[in-house]
Amino acid sequence: MSIDFLIARRYLTQKKETGFITIIMYISIAGLTIGITALLLTLGILNGFEQAITEKIQHFQAPLRIEEFNEPISNPDSLQKLIAQFQGVTGIAPFIEQVGIIRFGTLEDGVFIRGVDPELMKNVVDVNAFIKRGTFDLRESADGIPGILVGKDLADRFEIAIGDKIILAGVSEASAGVFGSPNRMIYEVRGFIESGMSEYDNLFVFTDIRQAQSLFRMPNQVTGFDIRLRSIAETDSLCSFMTKTLGYPYFVRTWRDLNRTLFDWLHVQRLPILIAFGMITLVGVVNLVSTLVLIVLEKQKDIGILKAMGASSRMIVKIFFIDGMIVYLISFISGSGIALILKYIQNTYHIISVSKEVYFINTFPVNLQLINFFQIGFIAFILSVGATMYPAWKASRVVPAEAVRLD
Repeated sequence: MSIDFLIARRYLTQKKETGFITIIMYISIAGLTIGITALLLTLGILNGFEQAITEKIQHFQAPLRIEEFNEPISNPDSLQKLIAQFQGVTGIAPFIEQVGIIRFGTLEDGVFIRGVDPELMKNVVDVNAFIKRGTFDLRESADGIPGILVGKDLADRFEIAIGDKIILAGVSEASAGVFGSPNRMIYEVRGFIESGMSEYDNLFVFTDIRQAQSLFRMPNQVTGFDIRLRSIAETDSLCSFMTKTLGYPYFVRTWRDLNRTLFDWLHVQRLPILIAFGMITLVGVVNLVSTLVLIVLEKQKDIGILKAMGASSRMIVKIFFIDGMIVYLISFISGSGIALILKYIQNTYHIISVSKEVYFINTFPVNLQLINFFQIGFIAFILSVGATMYPAWKASRVVPAEAVRLD
């Protein structure tokens, strides 16, 4: 163990004459530890939030969607055969998606009505991931009433139970018919959609695609196709290739394009949130500067004696640099440990819950990645090095004769 490290450690731990400074040093370590913990948890929450939303969207939506500009697709069979020829496509499901009105008892509201083929849809998305209650049975019952799935939040709001009968009305121009009267159909509730995202659970209902074609008067037409890929990593490249190959009037969008506003919001909020919580770390760094300056003032006589005995200014700088690094290491290790403990508690027991209507999910998952520890560790290291520069320079400027005379 070098003499530099021994002297640096003594300056930090000696309590006989510098008890007050030692307390301030502990406060500095605590402040820097809290700052590092806050930054790590902030990154973990942002990562977990984005990951949770991404997983929920991928369970509910296919990687690619093909639609036609301003018009329904009138040749779905030929287009489906063409799409199947693209390399990397593993599943295709036609759908109809239109705005409609749901009525149950005296209550009614606007909804998105999605008509799907249950068998083909299972090849495109993970149906079991968002159907929590009931069955994915959209067939007509013995008395000729087709089945429907209703968003969980919408069902709670309307107090709808499985087996209840509801009325759907199409509001598109085609469904209004010649005399402008909306087409209406009765459905039986067979289950509830629970994606975990209020945007879907409060607005969507699912019915059989043939029933939707009848409701919206769209015989042999579909709104578009959902497409499943061999690998999610091929989404962007295959989207570009399909767009160029199919051309107008078709347009291809990825699941990120369909949720562009949401992901833009996530990316925009990341920087200001990190800056805000980073201020806590700066407080700890300022405390570290103050503590080291106090040590310099308290130890001027000792520094003067060291220099009189032949210690160079470089050695004095090194001693205070070591002090700063010791504080940094203790703070970083402690902050990382606390962050990991809090991550485990939150992910296991869900202590903090949030409004699903505002944040799309009902709890904050924490996803800390190894790179986050490197990022925060590097930032804290740079700040700690900066914090030691002035106190170390101040200590190196002590004149031995003046320091001894101060006693």
